[in-house]
Parts: sequence; structure tokens; C-alpha cells
Amino acid sequence: MAIFTHNIVLRKSLKIFKRLVLLLLLLLLAIYILLHFPAVQTWLAQKAASSLSEKLHTRVTVKKVDFAFFNKLSLQGVMVEDKQKDTLLYAGDLRVNITDWFFVKDKITLHYISLDDAVINMHRSDSVWNYQFLADYFSSPGGGGSKKSIDLDVKTIHLTNIRFNKIDGWVGQNMVASIKKADITIDQLDLNKKVLKIHDIYLEEPLFALTDYTGKRPPVANLTTALQKIPGVSALQWNNAGWVVSVDKLQLYKGAFLNDRETDRKPYTDQFDGAHIAFSMISGTIDEVLFKNDTLHANLLLTAKEKNGLEIKKIQSTMKLTPEIMEFSKLDLETNNSHISNYYAMKYNDFNGDMKNFLKAVTLEGHFTNTSISSKDLAIFAPQLANWNRVFYLEGNIKGPVDNISGKGLKIKSGNSIFDGDISLSGLPDINTTFIDLESNNLRTNYNDLVAIIPQLKNITQPQLSKLGNIYYKGNFTGFINDFVTYGTISTNLGVIAADLNMKLPENAAPTYSGKIVTRGFRLGDFINSSDVGRISLNGKVVGSGFALKNLNANFDGFISQVEYHGYDYKNLSVNGDFKKNLFTGHLTIDDPNLKIKNLDGTLSLSGKEIAFNLDANLEHANLQNIHFSKENIELSGLFSLNFTGNNIDNFLGTARIYDAKLKQDSTRLSLDSITLSSFIRDDQKLLTLQSNEIDAEISGKFTIMQLPDAFTTFLSHYYPAYIKAPTHKINDQNFTFSVTTRQADQYFRLLDKRINGLNNSSINGSLDLANSNLVVNAKVPSFEYDGKKFVNIDLKGNGNRDTLRADIAVDDAILSDSLHFPGTRLQVTANNDLSVIHLKTSASQTLNDADLNASIQTLSDGVKVHFFPSSFIVNNKKWELEKDGELTVRRRYLDANEIKFRSDNQQIIISAEQKTEDDEPHIVAKLENVNIGDFKSFVLTNPDLDGYVTGVATVRNPFGKLGIDFKGYADSFSLDNKYIGKVNIDADANTETGLVKFNVKSEEKDYNLDFKGTYNYKDSTDKAMDIDLYAGRINLNILEPYLGSVFSGINGFAQSNLRAIGGAKHFYLVGDATVEEGSLKVAYTQCRYSFKNHKIKFDKDLIDFGNMQLKDSLQHDGSLSGKIHHKFFKDFSFENIHFETDKMLLLNTGKKDNSQFYGTVIGRARMNLNGPLTNLKMDIDGAPSSVDSSHIYLPTSDSKESSAVDYIEFIQFGTLMEDSLFADKSTNIVVNMKLTANPACKIDVILDEETGDIIKGEGSGVLDIKVGNKEPLTMRGRYEITSGDYTFNFQTFLKKSFKLDQGSITWNGSPTDAIIDLKANYIAERVDISSLNPLQYSTTSSAVKQREDITIISHLTGRLSQPRISFEFHLPERSNLKNDPFIVKRLEDFENDENEMNKQVASLLLFNTFITGGQNFITGEGILAQVSGSIGGVVSGWLTNLFNKELQKATNGIISTYIDIDPTVNLQLSQLQANIKAGVKIFLSNRIYFLIGGNLDYNNPYAQISRKGLLTPDITIEWLLNPDGSLRVVGFNRTSTDLTTGQRNRSGIQLSYRKDFNKLSDIFKSKKKIEEEERAAAMKPKNTNNAAPKNETSN
Repeated sequence: MAIFTHNIVLRKSLKIFKRLVLLLLLLLLAIYILLHFPAVQTWLAQKAASSLSEKLHTRVTVKKVDFAFFNKLSLQGVMVEDKQKDTLLYAGDLRVNITDWFFVKDKITLHYISLDDAVINMHRSDSVWNYQFLADYFSSPGGGGSKKSIDLDVKTIHLTNIRFNKIDGWVGQNMVASIKKADITIDQLDLNKKVLKIHDIYLEEPLFALTDYTGKRPPVANLTTALQKIPGVSALQWNNAGWVVSVDKLQLYKGAFLNDRETDRKPYTDQFDGAHIAFSMISGTIDEVLFKNDTLHANLLLTAKEKNGLEIKKIQSTMKLTPEIMEFSKLDLETNNSHISNYYAMKYNDFNGDMKNFLKAVTLEGHFTNTSISSKDLAIFAPQLANWNRVFYLEGNIKGPVDNISGKGLKIKSGNSIFDGDISLSGLPDINTTFIDLESNNLRTNYNDLVAIIPQLKNITQPQLSKLGNIYYKGNFTGFINDFVTYGTISTNLGVIAADLNMKLPENAAPTYSGKIVTRGFRLGDFINSSDVGRISLNGKVVGSGFALKNLNANFDGFISQVEYHGYDYKNLSVNGDFKKNLFTGHLTIDDPNLKIKNLDGTLSLSGKEIAFNLDANLEHANLQNIHFSKENIELSGLFSLNFTGNNIDNFLGTARIYDAKLKQDSTRLSLDSITLSSFIRDDQKLLTLQSNEIDAEISGKFTIMQLPDAFTTFLSHYYPAYIKAPTHKINDQNFTFSVTTRQADQYFRLLDKRINGLNNSSINGSLDLANSNLVVNAKVPSFEYDGKKFVNIDLKGNGNRDTLRADIAVDDAILSDSLHFPGTRLQVTANNDLSVIHLKTSASQTLNDADLNASIQTLSDGVKVHFFPSSFIVNNKKWELEKDGELTVRRRYLDANEIKFRSDNQQIIISAEQKTEDDEPHIVAKLENVNIGDFKSFVLTNPDLDGYVTGVATVRNPFGKLGIDFKGYADSFSLDNKYIGKVNIDADANTETGLVKFNVKSEEKDYNLDFKGTYNYKDSTDKAMDIDLYAGRINLNILEPYLGSVFSGINGFAQSNLRAIGGAKHFYLVGDATVEEGSLKVAYTQCRYSFKNHKIKFDKDLIDFGNMQLKDSLQHDGSLSGKIHHKFFKDFSFENIHFETDKMLLLNTGKKDNSQFYGTVIGRARMNLNGPLTNLKMDIDGAPSSVDSSHIYLPTSDSKESSAVDYIEFIQFGTLMEDSLFADKSTNIVVNMKLTANPACKIDVILDEETGDIIKGEGSGVLDIKVGNKEPLTMRGRYEITSGDYTFNFQTFLKKSFKLDQGSITWNGSPTDAIIDLKANYIAERVDISSLNPLQYSTTSSAVKQREDITIISHLTGRLSQPRISFEFHLPERSNLKNDPFIVKRLEDFENDENEMNKQVASLLLFNTFITGGQNFITGEGILAQVSGSIGGVVSGWLTNLFNKELQKATNGIISTYIDIDPTVNLQLSQLQANIKAGVKIFLSNRIYFLIGGNLDYNNPYAQISRKGLLTPDITIEWLLNPDGSLRVVGFNRTSTDLTTGQRNRSGIQLSYRKDFNKLSDIFKSKKKIEEEERAAAMKPKNTNNAAPKNETSN
């Protein structure tokens, strides 16, 4: 029961418990449901707030609460006040999403936090913050037991309109942070580890502002330093808790940063203010942010603006920020006008404190590349730079605060300035107080750049710093801008200066300087603005101050190696002098080639009104022309003593003396004992005297020499008041007497002007009283000559008073030129009140034979009136008379002429006035009728030679207005340089106002159809002054011969042209074309005539284009010429590919008279090219004679020409008008290179001896290179191989033998006369009697047996062409039996071994066709009449003749020659020597007349009936050659011969002689043409190869 009861109780209890639990659950459910109602939640929150307010003793309110169990919370209107009833915290709307059932978990995650319209206000005025009571309440201990650590994590935060205000009056710092919108995504938040990892942050219009001021806290030691000394206490300033914060990406939009510090001044508004920084519009991204310890790292890409104008357009960098440094690496910063890259850092000890003193406290460090910094941006930090307006391009490293910054390895460029070096600047930003220590490797700048940086330089006007141009400096610069020491080299546009110089440039005082200066070629004149001074080279020391004369106080001691003054470069000047207070005292020596001053000592004072000189100088030598003090070649030496004041002749007072002087002009030497110029005042009268050896001059009274021209103008205005107006300005009183007396003074006057001659022993004296209008001049000059015009015995008497001026000039002879002089000339002039009466009388001369001219001239205010009295003059023996009185009045608006008529036979000139209408301007008209041009030409010009008769009308329009001149007429029978043209019509008009001349010249003659018309403006300086059409329908080319006759002759043919001459004063052009219808000319050098027709030559600006011109020679062979010639209106010619080419043409057609060194006839091919300017003209010729035509060249070897240069190419002046010929300039240089290829068709005759007729006639082949120039001698190189030919051997002028050339060569290696020859020629002496060679074998007791055989004489010519060596050999025929005769062979060999013997045997064979034996004379007792002349006589006579001929012909240029002929004989019967000697002298009066004087001397003549051994018989002969070859001549003679009975016999007479050379007797009756035909036929026959002797007889 008990158990049962117990069970019942248990059941009832369980039931009750269940009900209680159910009730509790229901209660909890009700409470849960109630808590989900916002009203309940708000009520509960307000109750909690009310409770909290009671506990905190402040006000805590909550407007609304809404949360969901157990992961969401929303609070609105939460506010907490501090103890002072100020709002400590206000949150308008806070929403939080939290982890479900967070209260039962160890880690709470806030998934989302949103806070809108929140404000936190923290402030304090002592050490206690206004939120301290909250900290104390929540930090008080709670219930017992330990609290479990809970991890808190946050994922997303959204903030809107949040503001945090921290007012710290205790420390003295206010901080404001606000944001309009912020979105933050957090990856990790670990409160225990103090780690915060943020994925991204977006901040819109964030603001962070710091304001520092003086707080109420007493000063304390540096907290950081103190903490560092306490073990275990963190020394971190910005991160005491040791948080590690990272942000992957931070985006800013329109952010702001303000930093204000308390100052005693107002914030700057015109520059960067480090104490009041205000950046706005901060936008961009910050990536990879890491804040660890006290260091913040981030990658920046931002833009911003600062309140005072600095705009950061871009800053991209890897940033590092600590309490000691703000560093930007990989920097790329763009501001308003600048760009900075690479690296920049600011270092400081206290960010807040040091930024207040940015210029001094913040250390800058930069490593810059590709950096440009604008002075406009720099001026934001340093306003003193505002006016620089520069951009600096920078590379290098800088370090230091702004006021003590230095740079290493800097390369700076700004404008035209470049700096490469190291620099240290201490004292910025004030440049004037900045100390500069600069080491320049290369500094380049200019004046404009310097002035932009240093404006004070503008105040320096002397010297002209701007003239320095580009300045290059290498060296050191130490000091301030206005006080510095420089050592280095400065290179400028004016020169290079090496200086070791200290210079001070005070702003309001004169510059001071000291040091050493070295320069070479510095343009000092430009630097000091003096046109007289040029370059200077010096090495000297200078100490002084000032540059302008008024404050110059300096000493210079140095050596001036070179200085230019007045256009001359002076050398070797030593100067030591002081300039102080306008007084220069010094010593000077000059050792210049043209100016040697041994010493110059003295002073030069500028202190007075005029310059005062007190100098003594010893001038050893001065060439006044070379130093540009004179245009003449004058040399001077002497002693100078100068003691005077003044800078012109009128204020000159004192004495200037030159003594012991020597003067030389060209070859004239003058010794000047003394020249003294002195001026002084005596009795209020000035006396100026000049005294010397040959001239004394004096002027005394009141005078001003500089005003003498105005004084004479005033004086003449009394006589010509209408025409000459007195000067309007005041003229000093002029009342003086003057006198000049000369002795032998002409040489002194020539020093003034070389054109002056005479004036010896002359006297000139007179007086001038300007106030009383009295003038007296008397002069007597025995002779006076000026510029070739001479006046003999001049007697001048002139005087003038207030009314009348009279002058009477008598001249014995006035010689104006060789053909124009006026003997007995007298000119009388009387002038009174604008009327002058003139009478001129002169006697006869060659041109103006007589003149008696009388006229009166009345000067008018606007013109003149000329009245001609009866007058006459004779020109070229033609008398011209003024038929009646004539009068000419020319006024501004009036002109009248009463037919002034000059007449001479049918010639007349009539001058009259013409006015067509009343409104028309008056004109002067001159009518010319049949006026002979030749009579008056010599008055105007010498060349060209003009002739003809002019008829026409010349009109001078509006003489006193817009003057114009025109002429219409014609010239009849007109000729130019003796080339008749015919009638020429002339129409010309000239406007003197515009300078425009219009003209038209026409001729319609048969040979000259011309129409030249155009304009020329002589006042137009442009390139359009001239425009002339030169049309020629037909013009005879022979008009060119006077101009080109020296190069071409026989110019014939006609051409037509359509040319135009255009251009201006600087350059003329000829354009158009000319067509040669048919023309020909002969080349003077080659004597070849070429013709051409229907060829057009084009003229372009400075160019003549010949096109392709086809030529023909006189044999109708063709050739072509092409190319271009460049020129500057026919000056400075340059040839472009002038090419002449022909396959066959007559190239040479000259005789000896045309060219004595090279002449003949050549037909062949040729190629010629001409290129280059005249200063380097090259002509290349390649030619060869024709192989089918006959050519013949003659080369005389005579070297009588002394000149080594080629004498047959002459460069001469072209005609009479071309004063500047193509080749007249000494700079002209032409070189001709000829390559001639010879062939057998061209015969070449080398004339060894023209007198004797020794000639080598050859045919062969070879290549010759010939070079010749007008500045170098003729040279020939090459080898001519002779294949066949003849050598004409002339024995003693009366026997010619022709040798056949077998082989040989002529080699040239330079001079033509030094050619080397190697020739072999042979002559066959037929049927020679050789019995004399072996008399034992070929003789008997009764009579000689004659053995005959052909003998070949071989002549070998070697050596120089001009002096060949000749040797001989004898050869027997190949099949001759005599070759087996040892005696004969031995005899012939003996001849060859003995040169003299060989010469005798050769002479005997050539003369007598026989040998002579050793015991046989040329004349034997048995054969006196058979053999005349012998070997000895021939050799001796030939040697003597050649010897005398060479000397005589050389001395007389070939006019005189001689001959000597010795004929010895030994008479065996009488045993005596007998001889006949003939000698004489030939005088060549012309090439056809010569005169011979000679005689015979007989020695031991057995037939002369005289008692003397020697008998002289004289001969005189005159021969006149009737034809060119001399075969027919007239001989006049007086001969004396020996008579066998009477002794001597004289014969005189005249004979007609005919001479002919022949090889056979039958040839004497044949014509020359017939003989030549037979010779050519014989030459074409095959040669005889059997070596048999020919059967024809020997020739005569």
C-alpha cells in the first residue's frame, strides 16, 4: 500500500511536473513570441538604456531595436552622451548579421555590418578623455570565474556618412576623419593575433584632417626615445598594439587630406605651404597594402590637387611610409608641367614637426631618369623661380634639403643649356645668396638662358654679354652668383677663354676682377661693341674694377700675341699699363712684321673736354698699306713726339712732330728730316702750320676747317642766290689768310693719290672774309697731272666781292688723252647776280682741232637760261659752227629753245624746245642729221670700233619733273669692228623716275635681219630688271670674227636666233635657241675648216646645250659634236661632257708656218671629251690616222725654243670686246691628254737637220700618249715602230742620198726632244770599184784590173732624237765571191773598227762610188780633175760648218748662217800641200731672199800666176726665189775667180737659174708628178731577192 501510495504520489508529482514544464514552455514561447515584436524589443532596449543611464550617470537612448533570434540586429537612434552632456556617440542606423546561435559558439562571425549617419566625438582638455567613464565601467570586474575567450570575425562592412572627431587639447592635435561612403570586404579578422586582412575597400569622399597646435600638456622628453630605453616596451609610434593589416585593393574617390600646423602667420596662398597642406580630389587605387610594425607598404596609382596650384596628374609608385621616411620607388609622377621618374624620398625625424620647416628639415633624395621639371612647378615651392619659365630635363642623383642640396653625376638640360657634372647649392631658394660649388665636365648655355635664371645680368650693358652666343664651360665654379672664382675654359661664339679669375658683380657698384686670362682669337670687338677691333690673343694678368671708361680702374700686364684693329692683325704686343680716373699710363712695344715699335711711353688723358696725348714713340718700321692705314704701298719709320689735345683738326692744340723719318712708297724713298704740325692761339687768332722739307703751309685767323664747305656755300650764294642757298644753320666767323708753297713736292702728293703728279714749285695763296664777302685766290702751278690728264703752266687768278666773282684761268696745254688735248686754253668766268659770262678759247688738237665757245648762263630758282654767242669748233678736221645766236631756257614748268643749230657740211644738230599743248610738259628736242659716229666715238669710248651716220630725234621730256629720254632714228652704213651691217633702226625710251629703259633695235639688211627689243630697269635690284627679246631672222656669222678671230678664222655662214636675255643686277641669263643655217669656220691651230648647217643650239639659264651637231670637213667627211657648257652669264665656264667624235675626218692641215714643232696633214678617226671648270679643265683625245687615206706628219727636232712648256698651244684673249676671256684668268688650268694610235698609212717625217736636209721618213705603228697643258710642258710617251721608210742623207748641202729604213723604233718617255731612236737604214752603192781594197791582187804592171761589186752601206742611228749618233757598216751581197776573199773581208772589218776611217770611206762611196786606200788622198797627182774634195776636207768642212752654223743661228734666230769647204791635195810631183778653201756667210732677208758674202782662198795653186802662196778671191751673191720650192730663182752676183794668165778676174751680172734634184739623168726632163708616180709604181713591185746588183747606172 505504501508502495502503491508511493506510486500514486509519484504519478501525481510527475503529472504536476509535466504541467509545470508545459507551463514554463508556454511561458517561454510567449516570451519568445513577444520578443519578436519590434515594440517589445524597443521597450526592452529603452528599459536597458534607462538602466544603463542610471548606472553611467549619463544619458543613453535607443530609438528603435529590431533583432531576430539569433542572427540579426538592427538599432536606430542610438545616442550616448558624455559627462558634459555632449554627444559622445550617435548611430543613426546600425544593422548587423551575426552567426546563428552565436551565444553558444566559440567564434562569432559578423557577416554584415552596416552603419549610417554615425558620429563619434572624442575630446579632452586634460589627460582624461570624455569616454573614460565608459572604459572604466566596462572594464570593472564582474562575476567570479574566468571568462572564456571568444573569437570575433567580420566579413562585410558598409558605412555611410560616418564622421570621427578627435579633439586633443591636452596634446594639441585635432583629427577629423569622415567618409561619405565606404564598402569593406574582410577576408580575416583575428583579434587575438591582431591580424586584419581586407580584400577590398572602396572609399568615396574620404577626409582625413590633422591640426597641430600648442596643447596644455607640459613638455616631455621624446616618448619614442624613452620607450626604446625601457625593456619590453614597444617603440612603435604608429602601431603600438603590433597589428598586421593588409589590403588587397583600396579605391579612393574624391578624397581629401588636410594638415594644418599652428603658425604666427596666415597660410600662403601663392605657394606651397608645408604648415598648411590641403590635398583634394584624391582618386585612384592603392594595391597590396601592408601595414606592419610602423611601416606601411603599398602600390599607388593616384591623382590629386593641392590648394595652391600643384596638380598631381598621376603618381604611380611603390610607396614606403614610416615615421622617418616617405619613399617612392619605381616612381612615375606627373604634375602640371613636370614628369619625375625612378626614385624619390623625403626623410625626416618628426613628420609633423619637420614638415613645418620643409626647406630645411626635410632631406630629399632622388635618383632620376627621363625626368623633366618645370620652373612653374618649382615656383609653387620657391616663388623666386616664377619668372624662369624653364623646363629642366634631369638625370642623376640629388640629396639634401632644399637649402643645402647637392647633385652627383647630374645631366641637366634646359632650353639650349646643358650641364654635365656635380653641383652643390647652399642657400636656396634665394639664388643671390646661394653658395654654388660646381664642377663642370660640360656646361653649355647662352645669354638668353642665363638672363632667364639670373635677371641681374640684364643690367650689364658693357661688355655685350649677348654677343657671347653659345657658351661652353669646362672647369670649376665656386662662390655666389655675384661673387665667384672660376677656373676653367670657356668657349663662346666669340672665342675661347682660359681663366683663373675672381669676379665680383655687385648690384649697384662696378664689377671687380683679378686673375689670369689666356685666350686665342677672341672676338673682342664684338664683345665691347667696337667695329674697329677684331680678334685678340693674349696671356696676361689683370686686376681692376669696372668695364666702362667712367669707372674703369685696372692694371694689365701681359703679352698680346695677336690683335685685329682696323682690319689688320697685329702681332707680338707687350703691354703694361694702368688706367685710373680717365688717365692711362703705360708702356707698349710691338714686334709685328708690318709695325715695329721699339717703345711707346706716355699718357692718354680722357679727363678733360678733349683727349690729351703726351706720347713718345720710336717707330722702327710701319707698312701703312698692310696695316690698312693707306691704300698705297707706304712704309714709314721715325721718331714721334706728340703733345696735344683734341680729336679733330679744329680742336687740335699743341704739337705733333715726326723727325728723323724715312718714308717709302713703292720704289720711291723719301727722307723727312722733320714734319711738324702745330696749332696755337696768338692774339685771339689761331695759327695752324705745317712745316716739312718740301711743303710749307699756313692758315691764320678765325677759321673752322670742318665748316669750310658751308662757308664757301655761303660765299657763292651771293653770286648765285637763285640756285645756291646759304646754309640755314649758324656758321662760325671765317676770316683767314692761307698760303701753300711747294718745292719738289709731287712725291708727297702722290702719297695722297697716285693719280696726282706735278705741283712742284707751286704757290697758292689767298684769303677769305666771309662777313665782308671777300675772296682772293692766286695760284701758279708749272705742271699738274691727275689720272693721266695733264695741265701745263696753270695761272689762276680769282677774286670776289659782295657783287661779282671773277676767275681767269690760263693753261698752256690741257692734255686729256693721247689724241685729245687743248693747247693755249683760256677760260674766263664772270659771275654776278645769277648771271655767268663764259668764254673758252683753245687751239688745235687731233680730235678737237679748234674751239671758240662763248655763252652766258643765268641761274634761275627753278632752272637755267643759256645764251650761246657765235661759236665754233672743229672735230676730226670738220668744222662745226653755231649758225646764229641761240638760247635755251629750262625751268620747272617752262622750257624754250631758239633753234640752236650746229652744222658741218651735211651734218647738223638742232636743239629746240617742244610743247605740244598748253597742259603738256615742255621737252628738249635734239635733231641729229647724218652725224658721223666715228668723229665723236673717241670722246665716249675706244672699243668697239663703231662707224656710220646717225639720223634721228632725241627728246628730253619734263627736265624738271619726271625726267624721261627717248630717241627715234636710224644709223646708216653702220659697221661694228669694221664689219658692215647696213641700216639700223633705233627706238629707245628711258624713264628716270622708275629707271625703266625700253628699246627696239632693228635691221632689215640682206645679211642682218635683226629685231632686238626689251626693257631694262637700272633701279630694280631684283632678278627681274632685264627682259630683252633677241630675234635674228638672219645674221652673218662673220660678225663674230673680231671676237673669236684668235681661235677661229674665216668664219662664214648665216644663223637665226630667238633668244631672251633676262635677270637682274646680280645675274643675267640668256635663254632660247639659235639655229645655224649654214656655217663654217677654220680652227686656227689645226687649219682645218669645218662646216655645219641647220643645227639648233639651246640656251637655258646658265647653260648652253649644243645637242648633237653634225660637222663636215673640206673633204666631206663627217663628225659630230655634243655636250653642254655651264656658265654664269659667260663667266666661270664649266664644260659637261663636250664630246667630239668622227670615224674619219681631216684633223690636221698645217704647214711649218702654222706650227714649227708639229705640222702636216692627218685624216683619221678621233674621240674627244672635255669636262670640268676652267680651273681644272681636262681634255681627253683618242685618235688614229685613217688606214686608207694618206696622212703625213712632220716632226722637227730643233730645240731652239727655250721654254720647257709647250709653245704651240696659246691661250689668248678673244677679240677686242671680251676683256675677260675664257683663259685670261691665271687660275685657268687645262690639261690635254692625247692617245694617238699610229699606223703605216700615216707617214711621219722626223727632220733631224733642216739645214742639211737630213730627214727620217717612216711608216709604222705604235701608241703615243701625249700630255700638254697651259701650266705644264709637253710630254710624249710611247713607242713608234718603223716598218719602212727612208733616211735622206745630205752631204755638205749639195749631195743627197736616200737610205732605206729596214727597221727601227722611236721611244718617247717625256720631253719630245729627248726621244730615243734605234734605226737601221741601208744604201746600196752599185758597181763599186773595190780593186783599191786589194791592190796586190787586182793590179798589174801595165794597168789596173777593175773589179766591181754592189756594196750595202748600213747606217745605224741611236741616241737622242735631237742629237743622234750615227754609225756605219759595209755588207757584201750574199752570193758575192768577194766574201771568200779574206783580204777584202779584213779590210772591211778594219773600216768598222776605225770610226774616222769608216766616215771617209762612206763619204767616198757616196761621193765617188769608190773606196780610197790608205796611201791615197782624195786628190792625187794622177786624178786632180777626177776627184774633187777628200775625206779629210769633208769631215773638217762639215765640222766647222756645223759649229759656226749652230752658234750663228742661235744668236740671230736663224737669220745668219755660214759654210766652210776645205779641199786639200798633196802633189806628189811637187811634194807640197795644195788646198782650196771656200767660206761664206748667208743672210736670210726673208724666206725667199737671201744675201751671200763669201770667197775662195787658194793655197799653193800651181796655176795661179802670183807670187803669193795664198790668193783670196771674194764673192757677193743675192738670190730671189721666184717660187716656193726655190727651183726657179733670179741671181745677182759679183764674183772674183783665179785666171791662169792674169791672176784674178771679176765678173758681175744677173742670171735666171733653174734647179732640180734628181737621181737619174733622165729625171731632169720629167715633171715632179711623173717622177712621184714612177716611184710609187716601183715601190709596189716585188723586191729583188737574188741580191744581184742592179744594172742601172749610178745617179748624178
